[in-house]
Amino acid sequence: MGIKQLLPFVSSIIHKSSIDKFKNKKAAIDGYALLHRIATRNPRQIVLNNDYSFIVNGMLEYLKFFNTHKIIPIFVFDGATLPSKKGVEEERLNRRKSAYSNALKYEKEGKQIEALVCWKQAIDITPFHASKVINAFHKRGVQCIVAPYEADAQMAYLSRTGYVDVVICEDSDMIPYGCSVVLFKLNVVSNTCDVYQAQDLPKTPFGINITLFQLQITCILSGCDYFQGVNGIGLKKALKIVGSCKTIKQVILSLKKNYNKPLPNNLEEQLNDALFTFNHQYIYDIEEKTIIPLTDFEGNETTELIERTLGKKLDQGSVIQIAEGKIDPNTLEPFKNNEIDIFDLEPIPEIKQFQTSQKSPKWCVDDILKKVHPQNEENEDSNELVSGEEESKLDSQPISEIKIEEPQSTVQRKDDFHEETEIKSNIIDNDPFEPENSFTFIQEDLTSLKRVRYEENNDDELTELSTFSNKTPSDIEQPLSKRKFE
Repeated sequence: MGIKQLLPFVSSIIHKSSIDKFKNKKAAIDGYALLHRIATRNPRQIVLNNDYSFIVNGMLEYLKFFNTHKIIPIFVFDGATLPSKKGVEEERLNRRKSAYSNALKYEKEGKQIEALVCWKQAIDITPFHASKVINAFHKRGVQCIVAPYEADAQMAYLSRTGYVDVVICEDSDMIPYGCSVVLFKLNVVSNTCDVYQAQDLPKTPFGINITLFQLQITCILSGCDYFQGVNGIGLKKALKIVGSCKTIKQVILSLKKNYNKPLPNNLEEQLNDALFTFNHQYIYDIEEKTIIPLTDFEGNETTELIERTLGKKLDQGSVIQIAEGKIDPNTLEPFKNNEIDIFDLEPIPEIKQFQTSQKSPKWCVDDILKKVHPQNEENEDSNELVSGEEESKLDSQPISEIKIEEPQSTVQRKDDFHEETEIKSNIIDNDPFEPENSFTFIQEDLTSLKRVRYEENNDDELTELSTFSNKTPSDIEQPLSKRKFE
């Protein structure tokens, strides 16, 4: 879910840039965000047949995209469900089941557009799907990490310790997690992304003296993954309430003074739990191959608090196997080769082919990165694309033999400002983060979304990438404008 309205709130410092500005940079990439993006291209087949080969193919094409632009990827995947989010996960499961039933109903009624929307809502990407992708990546020497719990915290750790230069994701949680540089809205057609840099945060309404604590508690009050928020309080009002508060108790007093509605009796506990989760969630230490908190515990935390918010601390053997994608992070059981059932499926009526117009985007981006750290370039030759339902076939079929039906386009794409990516893919060649009001759907094939968007962009020069120099607990009190950047 992320933080409600956070990206619009800090939009003054987020600017569109060419992905080529990050050549030779190491990037932590949200694996599940890409898995969902791919699955929405063929939602019916994913839900009904659990077609993991389609998802693996799509991820391999993303790998080709990153190799083409000489970005060094580290794919990070979610692990076990946080105890504090089990209620949220149950709600999502119920929504998926409802969407599945509605999709069947709409198809029987001949309402194919409505059915397609519901098929997308019924998608459930699981550790099983991630394991298939990880196997394919490992065979190609690509680094992957399955977090003990949430990928957000794992990517924050990689960013804050300087292990990666940038984080690529769609979750605004990366901002209160303290990531240095985040690339949102990656567009593989225009080769662009929206860039956020933590060092610019004082230029937003948060102000020059904003601390990490104040940033986090403001986001928590307005609503986040770990707390639904206080009714009627958005970011602007939350920031005013937090003011210069340095503790939760001060925030509660300010709330009672400035908020005219009744507050929950356990509000202080809820705020403490959410803040604790942001700062101490378990992550995987790549070098030591062990599980550690994002920032060190202060020493007075109870076992009950830790397990209630963060879950149990796993033994080193399990953590390593989870990180390498060998066992299910929730059950701790090895992955099996047989396919899994998502729902008890009903007979599916045949649906007719239909098509609507599609358009392709064009972006105006002309900045060139002037500061690039010299590194050994990765081999830009991409790996072969594979196909097939059996795991043994995922390495055999070259891309030249894959037959992907190209939908006819009513608008010819032409990009005068970027060198075109060589990838011509029906799986990833689109921008899924725009409103999905035009698409092509061909029976059990894939959905291709291509839109037109003309937008002028006068980006400022992208400053040299920076990372937090430390991750100590006291760092939460330090104004972001005074933090040391290397």
